[in-house]
Amino acid sequence: MAPIWSTYFKDCSAVLFVVDVSNRHQVSAACILLLEVLGNKMLASAPTLIVLNKCDMPNVMNRVEVESIFRLNDIVQRATQSVHVIECSARDGTGLVHIFQWIQQNAHV
Repeated sequence: MAPIWSTYFKDCSAVLFVVDVSNRHQVSAACILLLEVLGNKMLASAPTLIVLNKCDMPNVMNRVEVESIFRLNDIVQRATQSVHVIECSARDGTGLVHIFQWIQQNAHV
């Protein structure tokens, strides 16, 4: 995990975990980081949104592929916090409304 991340966990009310699904080489590394984030005691009750970004790009991993590599069903069942997944494209706006709605409902400032 990025060494500085954990310094922000103490006051975190929600987690947005963004995965670049256009970069197949980084998806496995992202899975490992996600497991570390979800396993951190300071985030045990922080609702988590996994954002599958760049879904509009050619040759991206689709949601089924990512769910398989991440074993998302197992993660969701074992996580102490609620975990949701949204596909999005920051470039064309796909899914952004759903992300903002999720933040509004789950992030408590």
